[in-house]
Amino acid sequence: MFNQRLNMFKTQKALLEEYAGNVKDGLCVPLSNVYAKHMISNQQPKFLEDCDETYKMAVEEEHHQFELSQQGNQDFTHSAFIHIPHEDMTVDKISLTNSANLQQLFADTEHALITYPIQRENDNHMVYFGKKKNHCVFFDANHYGGEIKGPCPNIFEYMSHSIAVDYSDEEKSAKIGKVKHS
Repeated sequence: MFNQRLNMFKTQKALLEEYAGNVKDGLCVPLSNVYAKHMISNQQPKFLEDCDETYKMAVEEEHHQFELSQQGNQDFTHSAFIHIPHEDMTVDKISLTNSANLQQLFADTEHALITYPIQRENDNHMVYFGKKKNHCVFFDANHYGGEIKGPCPNIFEYMSHSIAVDYSDEEKSAKIGKVKHS
């Protein structure tokens, strides 16, 4: 059990350092989509318990996204939503960096993938948000362990602060893919 904990997912940076050496591109997009797929199918994200499995699944998802882009699918970054009716939208920074705005934005949302600009030039970061009744989950590959679960008001507060710290350019919009409650 102790050795298993040592091999648990920590952050995408730690994962890349261990498996990909000096690669600069992150794994937040494929990891967020893998996490979303687990949540959509009501599966526990057990892949986070094993770095080998986490890295393998992220690379497989990245290949899947590349194939989708080669096929002309414009929404390849939301690969978890490919076969699910969802809404794509663009929002400004204040929509994501204020907990009250987040609560309003995601009032009718069950799953969301959020992409926003970060400090590194021409780069973006993707996170996942999910909600069932009054329980919410936030997945961010930059946060230790990746997932934060709890009452929605707490998650909205945490999420707004987390995004505000990383969001770089006020002028650039964020992109959201969201699946509404059925």
